[in-house]
Amino acid sequence: MSDETFLEKAAKNLKPGDFVDGLYQGAVEKPLNGIRQLVGKNVEAQTVPADGNAQSQDTLAGKAGFMAGQIIDFSVVALLSRKALAPVLKKSLDSTAGSAATMFVAGAVDGGVLTKSAPEKSLLLGRTESALTMGTTFAVMGGASKALEARTLLPGSLPFKIPAQPFLEKGLKSAAAGAVGGAAGAYSNAFFHEHRLASASEVASSAGQFAAFGFGLHALQTGVAKTAGLPAVESAYYRSKWNLQEGATEAKRLSYAALNELGLRHPVQRLTDAVYSRLGKLPADLPKAPLTKENNPITAFDKEFAEYIEKVRRAEQKYEAAPHSGRREIYDEMGEVHAGFVEKLLGNWYGSAQKPGISSYSDAELALASGQSVERVAAIRSAYTQSMKRESYHGPSPFEEAMAKLAPSNIAGEQEAFEIARGLGMGRERFFNYDESKLGSKLALRSEHHHYARAYGTPVSWMPFEATPNLANLFHATVSRALDSTLIERGLLPAREMRLRGIQQLTGESANEQFGRRAISMTRDFSEAFCYHRHSPEVLTDFPVVFGISRDVTKHAWSAGSLEPGEILIDKLHLGSIWQKLGLKKPDVTHIYVPDSQVPFVNLALARRRVSGVRVVGFNQMESPEWLPVPLRSL
Repeated sequence: MSDETFLEKAAKNLKPGDFVDGLYQGAVEKPLNGIRQLVGKNVEAQTVPADGNAQSQDTLAGKAGFMAGQIIDFSVVALLSRKALAPVLKKSLDSTAGSAATMFVAGAVDGGVLTKSAPEKSLLLGRTESALTMGTTFAVMGGASKALEARTLLPGSLPFKIPAQPFLEKGLKSAAAGAVGGAAGAYSNAFFHEHRLASASEVASSAGQFAAFGFGLHALQTGVAKTAGLPAVESAYYRSKWNLQEGATEAKRLSYAALNELGLRHPVQRLTDAVYSRLGKLPADLPKAPLTKENNPITAFDKEFAEYIEKVRRAEQKYEAAPHSGRREIYDEMGEVHAGFVEKLLGNWYGSAQKPGISSYSDAELALASGQSVERVAAIRSAYTQSMKRESYHGPSPFEEAMAKLAPSNIAGEQEAFEIARGLGMGRERFFNYDESKLGSKLALRSEHHHYARAYGTPVSWMPFEATPNLANLFHATVSRALDSTLIERGLLPAREMRLRGIQQLTGESANEQFGRRAISMTRDFSEAFCYHRHSPEVLTDFPVVFGISRDVTKHAWSAGSLEPGEILIDKLHLGSIWQKLGLKKPDVTHIYVPDSQVPFVNLALARRRVSGVRVVGFNQMESPEWLPVPLRSL
């Protein structure tokens, strides 16, 4: 008979140090030992129950601490299991079967990975038995807990009030579910480990242990929820989350900046380019017209520029002298003058089969053939690529300033003489031989499709027509300046991602905004998409580029909602990825639509970047869609 008094036994069993030691063993040492054993480390043998729940303390405080540590570990594993199964189970995640499946996975991970097995069995057999035992236990526990949610264990009409009744109600349900799971676990443990039925004492012991586990799990979840709801804790959480996000973003930006500085971005592409160049396998340049003094585009530029300024001056004098009723006709004539000059400027830049273009030759070659200085040729080339956007209504644009400096010294033109933006669209259409109005009438959504595409509740997967070899289902427009970076990155990136990677955003709706957009917009309406190429800062040498996108991307896309009705958003679009080449992924971008004269040049750019699976189609090669009927909405 022991000489210890009750108080002495209580003091021995309730030492705070034992609880902390048990907590450490349950939360840290137990899972670490399980992982060490998996990777072949020698772990000291256990002298405790066969289910692997080792306890270094025999005191009540030590056992309570160990169980608390296990509860903490299991809560984390259960949370991760729920997140992992969410994409698979979807809406059934919160059903009884979904809860059982989630808890089975969590229990299997806890028993098969985080708990060491008995040394007398092989590692694979021991871990498999443990995973099945714990998986079954927690699956039954999870299913029972979900089934008990609609039940009431504590009567609501008692003559006295029960303190914290909602907490106790849920705690009792968790304990009851734990007891059921523990009983199932006892039978599973006896069957898998010893191939027999569990005894009544084993069932009772396991049921009691898991009943305490279930109540403790509920208490932990309730405590965490209450603590997280405190204003100070909630504020600290969101501050920490924000700081972590900002830190990750800044780390990403600095990483890309370092790679850009060292020239290590896309090293595989660079190496492949070097190898192909060394082996002479790079596609050859397209034929270009020979350069002579007579057909030199610099000489043509000087001549046509002087003629243009004179035409504008005469038109302005005619406008001022005309009565107000006749000025509209003269104003339209001035637009024709602007459009004609734009067409000639583009002809000098791009050239043709018979006429060389500025873009095809170097400054030195053009200067030598024209007899002009290299500096002036460089200034002309620079003017072509300046923005035509004015910072203010009365101030000149960079393009106008550059053109004013290039004007002949014997011609003094006003600022308006160098402004050609009004004729830019018409001049482009004439030079590149496409008609935006005809494209719109052929490809724009019909009224019923237009309204259905913009209606609330229309699924993003709905398409108004079936795709054809020359016609995609979705469209995104930009301008030709964006092609080079798009091909290098092997895809379309949102503005925010481009800026993080150190790519200068030259095009797009948000090019002049402080904060870049986080998504790429797409539309089912080609005509609407085509209009977006004008949202980029205007540069004379640009031509419209429209990407045709597969309807398969709608699996990862979402509706823009009332912000941009009818538009669809996505975080990235891949272009000729390695997975596509291996046949493991369908292409995101299937077509590139450009003016017909630019199809060979875009095909050459794709070949040089080794991008395959993309069809380049001229605007005039696009056929009218075969419109599908609009679904009838149920009333």
